[in-house]
Amino acid sequence: MQILEQTPQRLVIRYNPVHRWLMAAGAIVYIFVSGVSGSAAARAIYAVFLLSIALVLLLWRGDQVTCAFDKQKGRLTYQRSGLRGTNTTVVPLPTVSHITLQERRYRRRSWREGRVYWVYLELRSSRERLALSSDTFFDLEKAQNAAWLVSDFLGLPPFSFVEAPPLSLFSFY
Repeated sequence: MQILEQTPQRLVIRYNPVHRWLMAAGAIVYIFVSGVSGSAAARAIYAVFLLSIALVLLLWRGDQVTCAFDKQKGRLTYQRSGLRGTNTTVVPLPTVSHITLQERRYRRRSWREGRVYWVYLELRSSRERLALSSDTFFDLEKAQNAAWLVSDFLGLPPFSFVEAPPLSLFSFY
């Protein structure tokens, strides 16, 4: 989470999923440096498979999220941009009721469980909620810092901590 602007009247934060783009780039580079044995058709199928994984990864979790909280104008501008285009949502600041920090456990192949975190802006006007990131936080401290930053700026009560039911690592949630 990157703070682009922080004044008493305005807070602009951006989540940039660099690690997802690096993973996709790594898959593409791997295509060219790996010596896949077999026929040309087998190598082509392997390359298409890795390119497909990279593209799905970027389409699914590669969006950059920018949130601009403006007290003077009384609005929140929420923008997601990525390979699927740019989607902008503008809502009045008073409609943000609270911040939710959601912990989700996932099962690894071993006996240990992993945890990932989502930070959501909950809106009063609807059941809609806006995620502060396009991907999960793998560090509780970073997720808490993002939640505290926004709730402190908006003068909201501390964030609520919710545990979601566990899913597998590859679940679509």
